[in-house]
Amino acid sequence: MASRKKLALTRVKELSPALCDKECNVKVIVLESNAKDEANASNNATLLVGDESGCVSLVLPKSAAVHVRPGDILQLAATQVVLKSNRIYLWGGKVERVGEFLLLFKESANMSTVTWAKDPKNPDVLVRSVGWWSVHASFMAKKQILMLFVVLFGADSWQEPWQETEARQLKKKEVGGFRQATFQ
Repeated sequence: MASRKKLALTRVKELSPALCDKECNVKVIVLESNAKDEANASNNATLLVGDESGCVSLVLPKSAAVHVRPGDILQLAATQVVLKSNRIYLWGGKVERVGEFLLLFKESANMSTVTWAKDPKNPDVLVRSVGWWSVHASFMAKKQILMLFVVLFGADSWQEPWQETEARQLKKKEVGGFRQATFQ
């Protein structure tokens, strides 16, 4: 019996525009599919797939996607990360069904709904905004180096949650030999 070569898997939350020139291997569960939608005149179908780190849209030919059901676990080998309309999608590759229903997934972090835009300060950097956080994925085209920087909006006015703020000061009182913390 021939042994399979173990693929280095990429997690969904690690997908970024810096990976657009490279092929990725991903193991995901199918959450939704529009393959059987008669109103869709396109030859492609869009599937929402995810793993324990997040979810992303996968575009497959409709002829292949009709055989995939929600709950199927797919191993995508040599799939491409595509940036279309400033959003990330997985495109094609070798699709293999390796199981069903037994993979943790996180539907709340949908990478295909994140809009990537050029940073006004540095045009080589693409920025995605998520609440108060901004993750900068910068890469140099020649060297293809991916560097992730986590930067906070308003970093000079931001205080860490464990630090004291003026609106919420921590008062410590000695009560019976114990320190008691109260919030105002």
